[in-house]
Amino acid sequence: MASDSPRILSRVSEFRQKRGLSVTDLAGLAGVTRQAVHAMETGGYVPNTAVALQVARILRTTVDDLFALADTAIPIRTEGVRMLPGSGQDKGQPVHLALLDGRYTAVAVSPVSWYLPAGDAVISGRDKVEVFEPRAEFEHRILIAGCDPGMGVLAHHLGPAAHDLILVHRNSSEALDLVDSGLVHIGGMHWRYEENAPDPNVSAALRCSPDGDIAVISYATWSEGLCTAPGNPKNILAIADFARPDVTMINREEGAGTRRLLDRSLKLAGISHETVNGSDNTTRGHLPAAWHVHAGVADVCIATEAAARAFGLDFIPLAQSRYDLAIRKTSLELPQVQRLLDVLTNAVFRRQLEALGGYDTRVTAQRVL
Repeated sequence: MASDSPRILSRVSEFRQKRGLSVTDLAGLAGVTRQAVHAMETGGYVPNTAVALQVARILRTTVDDLFALADTAIPIRTEGVRMLPGSGQDKGQPVHLALLDGRYTAVAVSPVSWYLPAGDAVISGRDKVEVFEPRAEFEHRILIAGCDPGMGVLAHHLGPAAHDLILVHRNSSEALDLVDSGLVHIGGMHWRYEENAPDPNVSAALRCSPDGDIAVISYATWSEGLCTAPGNPKNILAIADFARPDVTMINREEGAGTRRLLDRSLKLAGISHETVNGSDNTTRGHLPAAWHVHAGVADVCIATEAAARAFGLDFIPLAQSRYDLAIRKTSLELPQVQRLLDVLTNAVFRRQLEALGGYDTRVTAQRVL
């Protein structure tokens, strides 16, 4: 039976990216389909000897390096580290590692950037900029608008191509509008509720592009819920607690998926916005909302589990939502977009995304429209 078959761990994606090849490139060179390459990379399919040897030759390695039985592969290991002073020790918190004098030093991954980013140009007038680099530097850029904090993991796995990824923070409504206007390649969205719609994300995408010039690719399913201070000192356990006079929330702006979740939850609980402390105070994004709770500005917010974990907050789940990528079909076949979609099939990328907390990647890379 299939359940008795040994699980295969694959490094095909790792070696392919080292060689600078896309899934399409490798499929063409090996004489197989893109679907076959995807299956090799996720461990769902081990090719016959001839194909395996051909793929190994193309990737300049050996079959043994590309495929291994799960029980013979190197497992995730536990190592002792020196935590950099000022870094937290919260279980599950992501860290960066470096080796100094043969020992690991761990630095907590900051959800807030403390450095000014370098720009490609400066504004010189209305709709005018002074550009520092030649035009060719920008021909392979991908613009993604969305609100998922986990997009940083996607950028990391693009490797050398990561500098060609521009992440623009926008809520679901704004991201779709930007796709429709042709101002970004990809828009991220998560609509949980839609009247008479079996798939809210697909319905929203079709409204955005009624001519059907749009594709929808699943990124992941994530968990949204209540984020409270560590230890949940005010014992906030449900939406009903938002009506308590001793509880103050931080809200999200109109058009955000979590705002729609809150509005519907309050309605079902019979609570009006006017009775909720802080409902008129809004911030943009899951991480900024979680930061308000972390800083003590608010007692609770609705955000993703990953955002709560980033700031060491307690998390009470409310709902599961699917975060999808809306892509205009004219952008879908661009080489840089294909490289990005290839990353979604990478088993290591999926594992790392799930490690952030609350992500389920079983739907990742599936085309739903």
